[in-house]
Amino acid sequence: MFSGHYEKYIIPAFQVGAWAGWSNQPNNDKIEVVSSSASDAGKITLWGLQNGSKVITYETLVMTGTTPVITSVNWDYLYGAFLGDRYGKNYIRAVGTITLREGSADQAITTIAIGKLSCGMSFFELEGNPITLAVLTGRVYKSTTQVVSALNGFEMTAPMATEEICRKNLGLVSDSSGAECQIIVWEAI
Repeated sequence: MFSGHYEKYIIPAFQVGAWAGWSNQPNNDKIEVVSSSASDAGKITLWGLQNGSKVITYETLVMTGTTPVITSVNWDYLYGAFLGDRYGKNYIRAVGTITLREGSADQAITTIAIGKLSCGMSFFELEGNPITLAVLTGRVYKSTTQVVSALNGFEMTAPMATEEICRKNLGLVSDSSGAECQIIVWEAI
């Protein structure tokens, strides 16, 4: 715990995966999101590279269950998705299987499984916030400066926690086995 701080909010246990295995990347196409359950009507934030950009960006959509929703811009690469906003708030676990697919060809890119919060790499906008990042299972690599990989990220292994002021956006990736993390965001008293 940070001295002189109280718990602002917790990003509950979420999945951190490897990104490299995804096929059917959008490659200058929109991304559609659809669930197998009409009850999936919360927010989903997608992280990746929009067409022609080399800067990681996001788009937050409001899902409409079994009716597909589509991004407003074209994407080249999808790195990950979180069932909430870009700060790790307003989250709702998947009720059905949520599929992220190419907008024009409906080719599946990846899915978020029932009961889960995320897939692929995880990114959160936590700049300026003191955080505690706990690895609950698996091996995780973190970076606050770039797209994280096993080669450039700081390796964290379970059970390990770190306390720091997040200087930029937090990016997390795991090896091919996947992992689970939890983040506590602190507020100054």
